[in-house]
Amino acid sequence: MRLTGGKGADVLFEATTRAGNFPTLLRSAALNGRIVIVGSLAGTVEISLYDEIQHKELTIIGAWQPRAPVVPHHTFPWSQQRNRQTFLELVRAGTVRVDHLITRRGHAEDAPRLYGEIAAGPGDWLGVVFEWD
Repeated sequence: MRLTGGKGADVLFEATTRAGNFPTLLRSAALNGRIVIVGSLAGTVEISLYDEIQHKELTIIGAWQPRAPVVPHHTFPWSQQRNRQTFLELVRAGTVRVDHLITRRGHAEDAPRLYGEIAAGPGDWLGVVFEWD
């Protein structure tokens, strides 16, 4: 709220697996704001439907990429291919930055070790990029 001068954010994205973050999103949203859930929230949280959603007239959108259609439809033009293409265009244009998300880089021969780290569970890695020469 401090960053928006007390107004709140017009659009918020939840991209984690922590349901406990959701009440913070509700409090951080502006009047008539939107919350898009793209993470896989597990668990439950207690919220006041009136105070935290209805009174602020929030729109909450659940988005799960595997449900995006493979073929666009006139009522839903955002196919999986269009989603990926749009995202990559935003990255290329610098509108969406991802460099800070890359915490490991490796070559093909590093794959077994890096996949082992990922399989071992949470660590200090976030994004792994394989460089194919």
